[in-house]
Order: sequence, then C-alpha cells, then structure tokens
Amino acid sequence: MPQRPLPRALEYGYHFDAQKLADWLRAFSLARGVKHIQSTVSSVQHHAKEIIALTLESGEQVKSDFYVDASGFNALLIEKTLEVPFISFADQLLNDSAVAIAGAKINPLPSSTSAIAMPCGWRWQIPLQGRTGHGYVYSSAHTTPEEAEAQLRQAAQLDKGQAKHLTMKVGMMARSIEGNVFAIGLAQSFIEPLEATALMVTGYSIELLNRLLSQQLEAQTINQQLSELVLGIKEYVLAHYATSKRADSPYWQDAKIAALSLNELDELLTHWRSGGDFDAWLNQHRMHSPYIRPSWYCLLGGMDHRDSTCQMPFDQAPQHIEQAAKAYLTKLSDEHFTAHTTALEQLQRAQAFRA
Repeated sequence: MPQRPLPRALEYGYHFDAQKLADWLRAFSLARGVKHIQSTVSSVQHHAKEIIALTLESGEQVKSDFYVDASGFNALLIEKTLEVPFISFADQLLNDSAVAIAGAKINPLPSSTSAIAMPCGWRWQIPLQGRTGHGYVYSSAHTTPEEAEAQLRQAAQLDKGQAKHLTMKVGMMARSIEGNVFAIGLAQSFIEPLEATALMVTGYSIELLNRLLSQQLEAQTINQQLSELVLGIKEYVLAHYATSKRADSPYWQDAKIAALSLNELDELLTHWRSGGDFDAWLNQHRMHSPYIRPSWYCLLGGMDHRDSTCQMPFDQAPQHIEQAAKAYLTKLSDEHFTAHTTALEQLQRAQAFRA
C-alpha cells in the first residue's frame, strides 16, 4: 500500500497464511456472539429442496432457516443432499492435482508470488513472514504424485519438509443457491489457483450472500452472476494455455488443444489476431466478464499472441526515453512507498500496540 496517496487508486493483493486467517476469523466471530460447534455431520434431514436439520456425530441436532454449505469438495448439502448437478471442467482444464511443501523463509522477503511453468503444470512460490509456500499444480494424467513431488523438490531446492498431496474437483455447481442452501468456496466451484481465482469467487460470494440475506438480490440473479463469474474465470485461465508457446512435453501439447476446444475462447483469440477493434469487440461480447480490457491486453500481449504471418518490426525505444521512464518509476516509488520489509515491520508494531 502507498504511504502517500497516488493520483489514482491502486489494486493490490495480500499474501496470507490460510490457517492463521481462519483462526483470526473464528476469534473475531466468537467475540461477536457466533456459536461455534466443532463436529462432523452424520446425517441430513431434508424435504424436497429444503434442509430441515443436521444431526451431528454427538447426536445433537442443529436446525436453521438457512444453511451455508462450506463442506469443501464434499459438497454435502448442495450436491449430495439436494442433488444439484456438478458441471465438470476436466475436459478443458487438465490440472486436477497438487503437491505442497513448506520451505524456509526467504530473506529479503519478496513482495510477489511466483508462478513458474513445469513439465506437467506449474508451480507457485508464496513468500510469508514465517515460511515460504511451495506447490505444484499438475495433471494426474501426465505424471504421478511421486514424480510431481520429486520435480517440485528439485525445482525449488527442497530437501526437507513434508509434502501434502491434494486432488482437485475442477468445475462448478449448476446452481450456488438451492432451496435454503447457499454453497460457498470449494462446495460451490473450483478452478486451479492460477490468478488466485478461488479467493476471488469466495469473496464475491460472501458479498452476494449478504445481499441475499438483506433481500437486495434474489437467488436466481445470484446464481446467474456466480455462474458468469466462474465461466469467465475459466475462459481467462484457459487463455494462458491456449496462447502458450511451450510444446516441449505431452502435457503442454494436450493443454493447448484442450484450451482451444472452448469455442468462445477461440472466437476471442481470432478477433485479437485479426488486428481489428478489439476494445469494441470486448465491450460487445465480454461486457460481464470478470476480466476487463487491461487484463486481456496484459495476457495476450505478454504472450506475444499474434498471427504467425504478422511481421511487425520492433524498434527499441531510445535510451534516453527508457532511462527517463525508469527514473520516473523510481521517483514514484521513493515518494509514495516504503520498502516491503519496512511496511511489514510497521504492521507488526501496529498490531502489537493494539493488542
């Protein structure tokens, strides 16, 4: 965050420890009167499209007018009980598994996540104050969990640390709201964590749930908005694979073919390559997309995705212009921002003071 306001507001993201955030949210909720029961649901009583009660392992019965299904990939209420269909994306998004290993803290602490291509997927490196999160998202059709773990350890130089293997249910529920149930998080949808998509969907779902409970929006509208959001994310993630020039393994070849099987994406890429008014096309055909103009330009331009017959000459900017641009950015940084580690130390001191 800037220490002094900039002419325009910036968008930024946070790195956080998921378990610590969950613990903090639990404490925050308990302090405000939320009752927390830690148990396993043994059975669900329902009638038609309404949940009547939950019976816990202890025998206790929990009744409510409204239920939020946050049961993860299990989707206990929305799918297993109310039988809302699950729409799989496995035919187009090939990555269905992951392995994660915690590593040592990096000094000095980086301020950004790294996403690095691998033979059968990609790996992340997320710097936290106490450790570094490493993970490898991959296709189980192209490698085994053992091979994926070995590739991650070699690439990230991780001799120690216990590996956690995960399988991912990639797709979405046909409806997020059914009867008196609202599915959220992994119970609602999941697309591989490229661009931190699951966090975005969960955050937006919480906003919509608040508007549903305050009767500002109806269930049908929310179902439509969340479906459009997830499908828009799916298209954008697929575009990474469709425009990749990497073809050095069967995985990357198959991933490109699978991505291009999405007709809507193929249409978008055709208009981009045509050299026509791409802005006008986006405004007409992607008005409700979660990814706006700058996102598509960054992705497609960054991938150098263009017609293979296009031979546009590239002239290097004069040295004085390049130097002036760098000097301007350095000046902005010095005037408005502190060093990343300094900003974290300031936050820690402020937290200790409040405590």
